[in-house]
Amino acid sequence: MKQGQLFCIKVLSLRLASISRSQENKYQKMMENKDFKELKEEISLNKKLIEDLKGKLVSKEEELRTMNDAREKDAELLKKKENDIERVKNQMIDTTVKMKNLKKGKETEILDAVAKSSEWAINQAKFLVPEQDSSAMDLTKVVFKDMCADDDAAAEEKEGENGADE
Repeated sequence: MKQGQLFCIKVLSLRLASISRSQENKYQKMMENKDFKELKEEISLNKKLIEDLKGKLVSKEEELRTMNDAREKDAELLKKKENDIERVKNQMIDTTVKMKNLKKGKETEILDAVAKSSEWAINQAKFLVPEQDSSAMDLTKVVFKDMCADDDAAAEEKEGENGADE
């Protein structure tokens, strides 16, 4: 290499060293600058805040998952209870219908038994007193004050007499 080239290389390396040194000085001044320090502190605080918020976010997401699971379980339980209520309601309706049918059946049995008993009584009366006219006999009437009366009318009049006596 030539002498001139070596000299240029030395000058360039000195210039590079000078530029590096001036950049280091700028960096040091910037590091010492109050605004820069405040910004670094603020960045540090913001990083801590971000970490705290990330932790809270994770805990809230977990809490939300738990709440959603509980809500789903409650919804399933509610649906089950509604089905149970509907089933019991249908059972009540069926039982009520059965009770009404049984009641009608019993009423029919009772009316049939009363009619049969009345027919027996009429037959006995015809047998015991054959000369008596039994055509005036009515199964729906009662003897009250020496005459045949409706069962309801006799009961009401009897109640009226009992109330007047007291």
